[in-house]
Amino acid sequence: MTPQGSERRLFPRVPPHCAVLVEALDARQPWLSGPAEDLSPGGCQILLEQRLRLGQPIRLTLHLSARVVKAEGFVAHVEAARAGGWETGVSFLRIAPEGLCVLRRALGRQ
Repeated sequence: MTPQGSERRLFPRVPPHCAVLVEALDARQPWLSGPAEDLSPGGCQILLEQRLRLGQPIRLTLHLSARVVKAEGFVAHVEAARAGGWETGVSFLRIAPEGLCVLRRALGRQ
C-alpha cells in the first residue's frame, strides 16, 4: 500500500510544453487537441475541451520542439479542470523506439 499523496507512477512526469493531437480509435469523434500538462515515457496528462471516457483507446501525436512523436494508449483518468475542460490522463501502450528516444531526449533523459 502506498502512502496518500505519494508518487504511484512508474515514470515521474515533468512539464513538457508541447501540443498534443488526440484521435479516439473507437468513436466517430473529430481530432481533439490540447496542451500536455505533464509528460513521461509512460504517459501524459492533456487538457482537452471534450471529455473522453475511461479506458477509451486513443492515438496521439505529440509535437516536441521540431520533432513529432506518435503513440497509442488509453484514457486512464478524467477529471473536470478548474478553468474548464477536462484533465485527461493517458497511459501509453505503444511508441515506436525512435519516438521513445525523442521523448526521452526532450525530457532530459538519455
